[in-house]
Amino acid sequence: MSDRYHSKQTSNIVVPFHRSGDYFFHKGLTAFKKKHLHQAVKQFERAIKRSDNEPAFQVQLAIVLTELGEYERANEILQNVLYQGEEQQEICHFLIASNAAYLGYFSQAKHHAERYLQLEPEGECAEEAQRLIDVCDNDLLFTSSYQEEDEHLLDLHAQALEYMETSKLDHAMRILEDITNTYPAYWAAQNHLAEVVFRKGEYARAFSLCETILKAHPNNLLTHCNLALFHDKLGHATKVAQYKQLLPTILPMDIDHAIRLVEVLCTLGQYREVMKRPLLAFTHGEDHVQLLRCYGVAAYHTGDRARATSLLKKAAERGCHMSSAQLNAIKQQQSQQITFSPF
Repeated sequence: MSDRYHSKQTSNIVVPFHRSGDYFFHKGLTAFKKKHLHQAVKQFERAIKRSDNEPAFQVQLAIVLTELGEYERANEILQNVLYQGEEQQEICHFLIASNAAYLGYFSQAKHHAERYLQLEPEGECAEEAQRLIDVCDNDLLFTSSYQEEDEHLLDLHAQALEYMETSKLDHAMRILEDITNTYPAYWAAQNHLAEVVFRKGEYARAFSLCETILKAHPNNLLTHCNLALFHDKLGHATKVAQYKQLLPTILPMDIDHAIRLVEVLCTLGQYREVMKRPLLAFTHGEDHVQLLRCYGVAAYHTGDRARATSLLKKAAERGCHMSSAQLNAIKQQQSQQITFSPF
């Protein structure tokens, strides 16, 4: 997407501070105004560490990262602010929209631009947000002509996922191998193939597939989620400990990635980190059986037995036999039976 569609207003936005860490925040602002952007990043990061993740400081850091072209990292920080509460919501939506459009995520960009206009219909960035929506509509229309060509591929992938959910791993593997042989850069299918071969006991091949993906995309979240699960299943405590440190720092933009991350955090026993990410933040989260069970397990282990029971009941009513068993485990106080794993 052309630079002219990327907000020209971000470099002029300065967010006021209200808490400790203001010394470094001031230094960051000074560096930012002098266009010493890398120095500004360092100072804002220091301010955030000394201010209990002050939302205004995080937004200002995201603005500088945007100026540096680190759009994905900027959006992860802005998403974090949205998760935290009500402060800075409007500007976060606008900045996420602008960055997402620049990255080519037009549906996401349109969503956040529309959300900004809902919150600030007469806001400072309203005109730019509307222009962004118009541009996204045009780009989505342009790219829609390619969707029919991809429809068969997406249908095949969806069929493979259904086989994975029902543990028909041989069927899933055949489809995923066909997809990845034809489209080797289809990383989602590569990640699912890695999961399938691991579940079939082909551990070396699973790790090799992950290594191949990370060579091309070192920050591929689904690959890191897979590796965390693989190491956990194999009892590799050191590697698991590393992922317990890494994964909670990530707030994905993609909803499917966010769900997978929550499931992995729950599997690793990071229950408080799961509960920091509200179930309602996920579209149709209350209808996602595995996600209901995930949050039910996390709620139980963070001391909210009533919430855990409610969520597990909902999952059980939707046909989740594991949730029914865990409800019985709660009644019998068998905590060791109340765990979670996506496979």
